[in-house]
Amino acid sequence: MNSNNVGWVEELFLILDIDATKEEWQAKYEEAMHSLKNEVQFMVSTLNNNEQQLVQEAQKRVTSFYINGSRSKLNMDIKVIASEILLRNQQPELALTVLQPIEMDASADYFINFGRALMQIGILDQAKHCFINACEKSPDSAEPLFHLGFCAGISGEAKASASFYKESLEKDPKHIGSLLNLAYLNYQLEQFDTAIEYSKQVIDIDKKVIGGYLTICACLNATKEFSKSSEYIKKARALFGNDVLELDEVESVVCFELKEYKKVIELVTRYLITHPKAVDLRYIRGNSNIHLENWNEALVDINELLSLEPFDTQNLEMKFNVLYWAKRWEEAEIAYIKLLENAPQLRIKYTQEYTDIRKNLAIVIG
Repeated sequence: MNSNNVGWVEELFLILDIDATKEEWQAKYEEAMHSLKNEVQFMVSTLNNNEQQLVQEAQKRVTSFYINGSRSKLNMDIKVIASEILLRNQQPELALTVLQPIEMDASADYFINFGRALMQIGILDQAKHCFINACEKSPDSAEPLFHLGFCAGISGEAKASASFYKESLEKDPKHIGSLLNLAYLNYQLEQFDTAIEYSKQVIDIDKKVIGGYLTICACLNATKEFSKSSEYIKKARALFGNDVLELDEVESVVCFELKEYKKVIELVTRYLITHPKAVDLRYIRGNSNIHLENWNEALVDINELLSLEPFDTQNLEMKFNVLYWAKRWEEAEIAYIKLLENAPQLRIKYTQEYTDIRKNLAIVIG
């Protein structure tokens, strides 16, 4: 079994069987796996030998088997703790297995986790009812209201979402989740000053919450205040180093606007390792290489962009210009023809460039 993928399984087994020791959990896992031998063999034959998928599916089935065997002896506190582990590791179906059947006399935390599990699998109406029950169980708590806000946001009810978040802040003015989500909602509505204010409150409460810095930088980038954005990025880097990829994303935009093209290339290259389809960043890396006259490197990004959008005028024009500046005359002529097929109105703009291409091709042929 891949040891990199079993952390939550080990944690759950130890919670479900409080008499188990850390050394015994693996044996319990293997025992449950043996009981499911036929099911595991079936998975091997149907999942095309995808090792990662097999490991994950085996974990789910064995864990479900063990949960069902333990359910009768689980008290409410254990159910809440176990479901929290599962929700934190994106296992909502297993969390529901732990929590069901629903117990109406349970705690607010129980109803919150039940609602979170339902929300993660898209059953929003029932999730909302769970959060309302949690509000009734714990009327002074900000947490159920926060989740009602989150649920409303997923449903596209921005006003209701904001209202729940604000109500939760009346219970707890330092509820970071509500502050962050209000910041993001205001960013989406282009209420940038308000978004920044909420984000600053987050940082004042806990300077190690990366979301506060990211939202501030996104707002400052949107209002073209790139020098200010750079200052917040420096503060975040001092705390998080290179561990947060989203910082690479916002910083690459800032660096491009501040004409720090070598830094842009470094940041985008690192970001694309895990987000290869980040079109906007690929575009600015291509442009950064153009500014540095790295023609071949620029063409790599331009060609990738054109593979996604073959008729994008902006990218076709950029490719033509790069080939022209690189004096690759034959390729430039082909790119010019493709550009005019897509945007014939650009013929006049590039009359001189095309004259140069024909002249240089004639020299080459001569």
